[in-house]
Amino acid sequence: MSSKIITTVIALGLTTAASMGVAVRANAATDDVNLHLFHNGSVVTGYPERGVIVYEDPKPSLRGTVARGDVLFRGVIDTKHKRVHGTAYVFRRGCAPAPYAVTGTDFQGDSSFKLVGAAPVRAPHSCDIVGFSKTSGNAVLEFDPVGDL
Repeated sequence: MSSKIITTVIALGLTTAASMGVAVRANAATDDVNLHLFHNGSVVTGYPERGVIVYEDPKPSLRGTVARGDVLFRGVIDTKHKRVHGTAYVFRRGCAPAPYAVTGTDFQGDSSFKLVGAAPVRAPHSCDIVGFSKTSGNAVLEFDPVGDL
């Protein structure tokens, strides 16, 4: 079975788990290669071989909502063709992570990159998804390398 098919199967399984309120976490202990990145004030780690980006050190305003190991992105990180596509997650305290499709190009691994997609919009004071927005703060995810930690 190809790694692309396996990644797709894993991503579909986690999307379902997230929609059921199950914590979405990665098992990063088996990964050899990783990228340390800044994302919106948090430190995240990318594992290209597994197609996952996880929170390493969430910024203070996310503590209690996002924990170390929570998955921010799962999909395909194609270093050969410099493309990224898959599922990102929006977090809200007390709610299951909300998945949405994202894509990115010009992925170099050692430079900044972006993932773009119409992000879920939740109802005020609720976990309900009421729509998707290409202009919300979660529609563009920016990543900058931090080097060795």
